[in-house]
Amino acid sequence: MDNLTRELLGDDLDSRTMSFLDLVAADKQAAVRTIMRDYADLQSEVYTSMRDFQMPEDQQRLQFLNEEMRKDLRALLGEEDYNRIAVQWAPAGNRAKMVAAQLDLTEAEFWQVYALRQALDSESSLGETPATSKAREERFDTQLAELFGDERIAASALRASRDYQVLEKARQRLGFSQATFDQVLALRERAAAGSGDVAGATLSTAEKKTALRDLAGSIRSELDTLLGPEIAKAYLQQNGMNWISGLERGQAVRLMPSGYADSYPVK
Repeated sequence: MDNLTRELLGDDLDSRTMSFLDLVAADKQAAVRTIMRDYADLQSEVYTSMRDFQMPEDQQRLQFLNEEMRKDLRALLGEEDYNRIAVQWAPAGNRAKMVAAQLDLTEAEFWQVYALRQALDSESSLGETPATSKAREERFDTQLAELFGDERIAASALRASRDYQVLEKARQRLGFSQATFDQVLALRERAAAGSGDVAGATLSTAEKKTALRDLAGSIRSELDTLLGPEIAKAYLQQNGMNWISGLERGQAVRLMPSGYADSYPVK
């Protein structure tokens, strides 16, 4: 099918499926295409033999082919040019791009994040479980905090949150002050801290749920005071601080490294 499609479309196919080719010197593009095609064919044979059920040896074969492809591309292009194209299609590159957008990374910082993520991704295996995957993501978050500092990470997470983004749209339209903007977002920290205190208190589950509902009422009241009832209602209706509904159900809230506010049950 690939060969028939190439006969019909020629190199147009590569221009779409290998969008990184414009980063390669013109005299080496044909060789890069050949290497990528050859290894794609070999990988296709592995996937065909798997019959939709992967065994450990299949994973090893695919990993071996990927390593060999990278060696061939690196030998053809040299280390610097190879890194420029590898980042375009490697999963580590995609994750590093996300971090770059969140933290406004310099080029040097981007390559640091890329290296960190590559090292972590190389640990994944067929036998990976949700628990080991979660642990790897937590290690990545810890490494980012060590690299860039908690303050920069926290500021980035806040900007990425729905709470911030909806509130910023409201401010652009309605023009309330920076002080009000900051005070509204500070309610997130207050809710998380209050929830943690309640969750860790020596109270019955019923008493904890009551305390969390009281905290939700207090947050709502302060939001009304800061924004006015009409704006506060519109803000909540557009999923700003939607974690308040979790508090009202008797659930605690915690702020995740991504900026997401997660609701969880108390015991």
